[in-house]
Amino acid sequence: MDKAKQRDMEHKIIYKRKLVKDRSKEDYLYAGKDKFVTSAYKRRLVEQAK
Repeated sequence: MDKAKQRDMEHKIIYKRKLVKDRSKEDYLYAGKDKFVTSAYKRRLVEQAK
């Protein structure tokens, strides 16, 4: 069970890094626009920090 949770967490981290990389390529398109963060995303960030 613990290994499965660890693999899942690693998979999420890798996926998040990929998304950040992809977003940075498109950042110039949305330079003057606001960025919003949902409460669910904030909770996930807190979980990952633990």
